[in-house]
Amino acid sequence: MKKRSTEILQRLLQNPTGELNLLKLADEYHISEKTLRNDVQDLLNFTRETGFKSTLFCDSQKLKLNKRQNIRKLIDNVYAMDPYQYKMSPEERKIYIIIVLLYHKGYYSMQQLADELYVTRNTIVNDCRLVDEYLKAYEINFVAKSKHGIKIEAIEEKTQKLLVGIFRNLIPNIKLEKTFFVRFIIKKAGFIYSLRDTIFHMNSFTRENNLIFPKDIFFEIAIIIFVLLNRLQQIEREEQDFKELNLSSRKLDMIGNMVNEVAAELGYVSLGVNGILTVEKQILERRLLPQIKNLNDFGLYSVICHFLMEISKEIDVDIQLDNLLVESLISHVKGMNLWNDADYDWDIEYKNNSDFLRIQEIAEGKFYILEKYLYSPLTSKMKDSIIIHICAALLRGRKNSPPLSVIISCPGSMATSKYLEAQIKNYFNFDIVDTMTTQQVEEAKGCFKNTDFIISTVLIQDSVLPVIVVSPLLTVEDINKIQNLAFQRNKTKLSNTRVRFPVLSKIYAIYESDNSQKIDFMNRELERILEASFDMDNAGTDFALLNMLKSKYIKIVNGELHWRQAMKIAPEDMIRDGFFDERYVQEAIGNIEEYGSYIIVNQGVALAHASKESGVYEDGISLMVSRDGITFDEGDTIYLLFFFSQKGETDYLELFKQIIKLGKNQDDIDRIRTLPDSRSVYQALYEILSKD
Repeated sequence: MKKRSTEILQRLLQNPTGELNLLKLADEYHISEKTLRNDVQDLLNFTRETGFKSTLFCDSQKLKLNKRQNIRKLIDNVYAMDPYQYKMSPEERKIYIIIVLLYHKGYYSMQQLADELYVTRNTIVNDCRLVDEYLKAYEINFVAKSKHGIKIEAIEEKTQKLLVGIFRNLIPNIKLEKTFFVRFIIKKAGFIYSLRDTIFHMNSFTRENNLIFPKDIFFEIAIIIFVLLNRLQQIEREEQDFKELNLSSRKLDMIGNMVNEVAAELGYVSLGVNGILTVEKQILERRLLPQIKNLNDFGLYSVICHFLMEISKEIDVDIQLDNLLVESLISHVKGMNLWNDADYDWDIEYKNNSDFLRIQEIAEGKFYILEKYLYSPLTSKMKDSIIIHICAALLRGRKNSPPLSVIISCPGSMATSKYLEAQIKNYFNFDIVDTMTTQQVEEAKGCFKNTDFIISTVLIQDSVLPVIVVSPLLTVEDINKIQNLAFQRNKTKLSNTRVRFPVLSKIYAIYESDNSQKIDFMNRELERILEASFDMDNAGTDFALLNMLKSKYIKIVNGELHWRQAMKIAPEDMIRDGFFDERYVQEAIGNIEEYGSYIIVNQGVALAHASKESGVYEDGISLMVSRDGITFDEGDTIYLLFFFSQKGETDYLELFKQIIKLGKNQDDIDRIRTLPDSRSVYQALYEILSKD
C-alpha cells in the first residue's frame, strides 16, 4: 500500500463503528474520485492478500469495516508491513536512507538499499540527491564513492540536531505517532522510549509543578526530549564514560528537572548531568524556555471562577458554585498543552444544540479572561471543551436530572478498573453500576439493564450499549468524549422526565407560564420544602475558612473604596503581625493591574493573593467588609475582600469553595454589610456556611 491508502485504512481501524464518505475523502486529500478509487482498491488488495478479504465494505459512497471481530489482527498486520507491502514515496525513502546511514558504520551499498526498498538502483541514485540537499541544511557531509557506496559524516551534536529535525517534521502532532511510516522509522532508529510516554510524563511534571506551555512549544520540547533521550541512551551503550552521574551537587533549573524526571519515569535512570545539559542546550537554542508560564493554584482558581461568574451573570445560573465544573476546568487548563492534539472530532448534532450555541455565544465574549491570564490564545477545541463542560454542569444542576449509570471495564486487572473508577468519580456525577472485565462485558454483548453506557480501556465487540474507549489514566480527549456522550444521554433522560413524574410536569408548567406571581410563590414554597428536607443541624461542621480566619483579622470600613485603596488597607493587620511583607501586597496589586478583576470569585466577593515567593512568612487570611462597596475599573463592585497568604504546601481547596459560597445569595452579603463588629460578622459567616 501507499501512504494515503494506509492512512485511510488506519482511520477506519481507529474508529471501527464509523464509516468514511468517499466524496469527503477526495476533497480532504485534494484528489479526484478516480485517484481515490485506486487508493481504495489498493487497501482492498492488501486486506485480501493478508487474509482479511471480507473485512472491508465499499460502495459508491462510503467505506467501512464489515467484520469488526478481526480488527486487532488486521491492525497487527498493518504495522507488520515491510517495504515490499508499503510503497514509500521519494520523501519517505529519503528519510529511510538517512536513518539507515546514521546507524551504519562505514559505507553502505546503493544496490543494497535498492534491494531493501524494492526499487531500482537508479531510483536510489535520485533519492541520494535529495538526501544530500537535506543534509546540507545541517552542515553534514554526504559522501558517495563509486567503489565503496555512500555514508554520512557528522559530529554527534549535528547528528542530534538532524534527528530532532527529522522527527519534528515527521510527527507534527501526537496523532501521527500512530501512523505506519512513523512507527516504522522509530523502530528502524532503534528508539526504545515512545513519544506518547514522553508527553505523558512531561504532562505529569507540568501538573505537579503548576506549569503551562503554549501547545506548540510543549510539543516541540517533547520531540527534543523524546529524540535525545533515545539517542543518548544509544550512545551510552557505546561510550560508558559519556555521562557525569552525580546529580546531588548540581542544582537543576526547571527544564533540567523536567528532563531528569521524564528520563527517570521512562526508565533511563543513568542520564546524568551531561545528558541533561545536552537536552537543555537544544531546548534553549530554540528559545522555547521564556514562553513557559508558572501557574499559581489560587490564581488559576480565581480566574476560572471569575470567568464562570461573568457567564453566570448572563444566564442567571451560578455555575461558579459547581465545584465539579471548576475542578474539571482547572484540570483542563493544566493539561491544555494536549488539547489540540486530541484525536477526537466533536459531534455535529451536539454543537448545534441550543444550550451549546447559547453558551458559546456568551463565552466568546469572556474567553479573554482566561487568555489574558494564560498569556496564550485558546484554540477552537479548547473553547469547545470548556463550553461542553459548562453545558454538562447546567444539566447536572437541574433538580430533575438523575445521575447517569455506567459500567467500567478493563481487560483483566480489577486494580486498573478501580483506578479508572476513582478518576471517573472525580470528574463526573455518575452512578457506577459495576466494574467488570472485558470478557464479562463481551459475553453479555454489552446488554445491561438500567445502564446508560460503558467506559472501557479497550474496544468491546458488538455491544448493545454505547462504549467509550479511554486510556487507563484519563486524558483531556477521554474526558471530552465522556462528557459529550453524557450530555446526549442526559438530554434524552430529561425529555422523558415529565412523563415519569407527573408532579414535576405540573411544576414545569408553572415555570413556563411566565406568571410572575405563581413563580414567586412556587420559589418560596419549594425553598421551604427543600430546607425542611435536609438536616440543618451543622453544629459539628468543621469549616476550613472559619478555622483559619480569626475575628481580629476582620475589619469593617465605611465609604466607597477604589480597589487599589482597598488592597492597601485590607492586609495592614496581617503585615503588622508578620504573615507577609509589603512585597506580597505589591505583587497582588500588580496581578490585578495585569489581569483585571480576576480576584472576584463570586458576586460581591473577592479573594486577593500573590505567589508565596513574594515575602510570605506564614499561612493566613483576613477579611475586610466594605459597607459601601469596593469598585473595580471594569465596573464590578464587591463588599467582601479576603486577603490570603500561603507559605507551605497545604491544600486550601475547601477554604476556597467556602469563600465562593458566601456570594451565593446576595441577601447574605447585604446582611454582613450591616453588621456592627467583627464577632457578629464571624457568626454570620458560620450561619451562612451552615445552610446546606
